[in-house]
Amino acid sequence: MAFQVGSQVRPELLDYSGYAQGMTNAANITAASLAELGNIAGSAIAKSQENKENKAMDESFLGLIQNNPNIASAMGLDEDASSEDLLTGIKGIRKSLGNDTMKSIYTATFASLLEAGATDIDPAKITKFQKFIDENPNYRRDTETGQIFRKVPGPFFNDEPVDITDPTLAQVEGSEEYFKIGNPLGL
Repeated sequence: MAFQVGSQVRPELLDYSGYAQGMTNAANITAASLAELGNIAGSAIAKSQENKENKAMDESFLGLIQNNPNIASAMGLDEDASSEDLLTGIKGIRKSLGNDTMKSIYTATFASLLEAGATDIDPAKITKFQKFIDENPNYRRDTETGQIFRKVPGPFFNDEPVDITDPTLAQVEGSEEYFKIGNPLGL
């Protein structure tokens, strides 16, 4: 039926179902896209945290091995290898055994060195150093990785990692021991 000029249109007779379906589908697509974006961002953050923990664990092992070369040979690594080569070997071992097993090995190895008196590291000094960091407003310690950061003023999280070369930390009792074993995990 054709419309005549001057006739009135009755809106209740118009069929909007195609338009409504299109809008519903567009809303569903937008919702699914936002959900996927959230999943991608969440997994990227989790992966970043995992990489950070892995790096800290590898560096902890490197510190332990460099100060106790017999551990390198016990793990099948060349004790005379460069730091880079040792890190590569440590990463390979960690990937083979898994993170939890690697943490257990680190803790057991460190504990056995302390019990055997094979190291000059005093756990009480490490605890004092950790207490200094935890109570000092200019520094923070990542409790999962052991990494020490200097707090940088500003609106963003611009904290910078520090080591024994930091002039303030170098004077704190226990800092040498703390960094010697490579940011202890679980101590």
